[in-house]
Amino acid sequence: MTDIDGRPLIQLLQETVLAADCEELIVVLGARSEEIEPLLLNHSRVNVVHNKDHKFGQTSSFQCGLRQLSKAVTGVWLLPVDYPFLRRATLVRLREMAAQHPADIVIPTYDGKRGHPPWFPADLIDEFLALDPGLGLNTVQHGHQDRCRDCPVDDPGVIATFNTPAELAAWRAKLKR
Repeated sequence: MTDIDGRPLIQLLQETVLAADCEELIVVLGARSEEIEPLLLNHSRVNVVHNKDHKFGQTSSFQCGLRQLSKAVTGVWLLPVDYPFLRRATLVRLREMAAQHPADIVIPTYDGKRGHPPWFPADLIDEFLALDPGLGLNTVQHGHQDRCRDCPVDDPGVIATFNTPAELAAWRAKLKR
């Protein structure tokens, strides 16, 4: 299991999101769920859902999570676990900007680069749910470029993603400087 300073990424990310006063955190599990589930926080705001169709990729997992949302949400973040360096203050800033511009897709940027987690207003949920799982989630965002609002943040964690142990090690070293 991938960790930072001995702490599993999934735990660190949950703590960051909860510390930012997120009302509802839905963790979607797929492959290796039996290894990951014991690492999830036992918290009233953390809800776990299993995506039996995880082989179809990120879109099917996001859709699975969306189906579990309460109807009262004003929007959602898409936050893959491979963005573990994200700061609490960034999530707070994104939420503030989304409250100021409730019809917009709010995308964090660092050093001019767009990153994660984008905030999608609740009126787009049905569009995500109707999306073919073979298409990327950015299909919805690209269809609403006129509603995209960049949110500059002082947080390299919004672009610090990794796909290999070597990429994770490089980000660890870069962010320690």
